[in-house]
Amino acid sequence: MSDVPMSRGVLVKRLGTGVAALAVGLPAFIPRRGSAADTVKIGQIEELTGTLAAQAQSEVQGAQLAMESWNARGGVMSRRIEVVVEDNLNNPGVSVEKARKLINIDKCTALIGTTNSGATLSTSAAASTMNVMFIGNGHAVETAPRN
Repeated sequence: MSDVPMSRGVLVKRLGTGVAALAVGLPAFIPRRGSAADTVKIGQIEELTGTLAAQAQSEVQGAQLAMESWNARGGVMSRRIEVVVEDNLNNPGVSVEKARKLINIDKCTALIGTTNSGATLSTSAAASTMNVMFIGNGHAVETAPRN
């Protein structure tokens, strides 16, 4: 991790941009997951335990702020946004398990998160096989697949 601290404003702006990107892309995904839903669920997978926990907590807080801002404006297509957070224990295998849970059980429409580069690669691949949008938000992998 870098020795240069990231200001709260920069973090909130980056996460807000990510959530906004999801919100813009979500209408195409909503009907497939159930158009009668009153809530659009976004799954957030983070390293809430271990060496990356402090950064992950900041990312969760930033996503919460962005979600509250969108909901204050009426949500997406008049549907409230809910962020469902899971801890991947800083483990790529657990990250894939959490992604599957968020999609199949919690019925999340899209996924965000992961700081660990290995978790980003594995989660991105899993999301791609499930035809779900995933936006990584802090990794350092230049070869992260685009889906």
